[in-house]
Amino acid sequence: TFVVRMHHHRDVADDVGGDIDGYVAKTLGLTPDEMTKTLAPEQIDALGLALHNIDKGSAFIMGDQTGIGKGRFVAGMLRFARLRGYLPVFVTDKPNLYADMIRDLIDIGESTPEKPFIPLVTNDLGGDEKVTLPDGRVLKEGGAKHQKTIAEATDKFMENGKLAAG
Repeated sequence: TFVVRMHHHRDVADDVGGDIDGYVAKTLGLTPDEMTKTLAPEQIDALGLALHNIDKGSAFIMGDQTGIGKGRFVAGMLRFARLRGYLPVFVTDKPNLYADMIRDLIDIGESTPEKPFIPLVTNDLGGDEKVTLPDGRVLKEGGAKHQKTIAEATDKFMENGKLAAG
């Protein structure tokens, strides 16, 4: 309920010294100005709640409706994962969402020309199907070679519990 969410938000604010914006900016390695130029207040609040839950060993489910900014939230979480030394994973059923995610990563400074975010596409983009990314790169994975890459990454993960970067 709304009252429970407000109490949780207040508890998070208390835990981070009353400054959720500062907590999120510091955790994501952004200045407050950089953060507020790329993230809306509701995205910052959601990131604050999620990051706080992760720090406490809990999970967080983002359930906003279409158009609220889940992409920026996910981009922030991918940035957080990378900064913590985790391998960020983004999986989608709709191939066009790879372009949307790259756009959000570019907007928060997480994918740059010098260091582009390289997704491991889990969809089979066969034939003429391709996704043009905002930075001009084209995703067109598919076929036996792509399926072999996915299988190898999965096997390595099952062997040692880690995904290889790249």
